[in-house]
Amino acid sequence: MIEDGAGLGRILFALTDSWAAVVDEHDDGTPITRREYAKLDAFAAEAGEAAKIPVEFIDVAEVPADLTGVVLIAEEEALHELAERLGRTPESLAGRVFLLNTERISRSGRHVEAIGAAGTITSLTFGVWSSDPEDAPEGNVFGRKDIAAAIGASWTPGQFEETEHYCAMEHQPDHDTLPGLLGAYLRAYLEAS
Repeated sequence: MIEDGAGLGRILFALTDSWAAVVDEHDDGTPITRREYAKLDAFAAEAGEAAKIPVEFIDVAEVPADLTGVVLIAEEEALHELAERLGRTPESLAGRVFLLNTERISRSGRHVEAIGAAGTITSLTFGVWSSDPEDAPEGNVFGRKDIAAAIGASWTPGQFEETEHYCAMEHQPDHDTLPGLLGAYLRAYLEAS
């Protein structure tokens, strides 16, 4: 059960139309959307449970202009759509956005550092989790070092994917799954902002 985190802020998952795309079908012929295939609802529920703040799904077109007290989970496409809609630059919004499905950390880490995003999970990491959540390796949330330290997450200093302010977190004592670590991270991120 999720404890009330309403006073802390909100975690919104900004969905683009690509999540509704049909990628396969069930044996009975009913469509399987990308959202269902990626187990996005289970991922968000577990992250929300760890954060003690429910993750709400919202269409990117409905994301509020004022992101005070909000952290968005979104793909880069959604960040650009939101910036265009609000007449702002992606960089001006990035501090409120945790990017999902980015390229490998060695490349996306530099990008996250450059734009000041909340953090990222690569498409490879998310894909491994989606294919087998029960057997996926722990960790692999790329986020700010100060937040990682605040939640007791571990990382190996000096690895190639580390940047000045960001690191690839390997695990956190209370949350040993990818969505669990993300939830703990996002709660601490909201508390710090």
